[in-house]
Amino acid sequence: MISEKDKVRAKKICIHEAGHLITSKLFGFKTNGISILINQRIGHSGEATIILPVANITNNNELIGYLEKRIQILYAGVIAEFTDLNKNFDDSSALIDWKNGGGMVDYAKIRELTHVLRNIKYPKTSEENKQQLELDKLDKVNFANSVQIVFENIREIHRIGKLLSDKVLQYDITYNLTEGELL
Repeated sequence: MISEKDKVRAKKICIHEAGHLITSKLFGFKTNGISILINQRIGHSGEATIILPVANITNNNELIGYLEKRIQILYAGVIAEFTDLNKNFDDSSALIDWKNGGGMVDYAKIRELTHVLRNIKYPKTSEENKQQLELDKLDKVNFANSVQIVFENIREIHRIGKLLSDKVLQYDITYNLTEGELL
């Protein structure tokens, strides 16, 4: 049986994955549910299965739109995890999670995709200080857009996160919430 402490952790992870899932759906990406596995000693793994439409990217404007959506989807997980139903966002805990916690992988992808996005939008900028300003601007806009999406959908995100976390009863078992169960 899973401990109470790990049950609380599982719920946060499920909300995190639901944030990715809902944001993906709003952007028109196909999804295939979410899953979680809690291990008592080594941590957890969670996943929102998102089918990325990369074959449809045929020009720079479509690539820019795709990169912005992916960045916002990646941000949505931690934002959802640290936002309560009253839309209170614990930004200091979120920052810690992006730097040292479960959101590290998402944040590494965010940084990489933001660099690619900057290179496409501002290909002629060569001065390092100006590049950093452009990166900061893109990051700020995508973060703010993701916050808005999560806030507008926080009840549904928490509902889906709870549906999955209520299934988590034991360690070392992968629990899934299928597309059919999301309704």
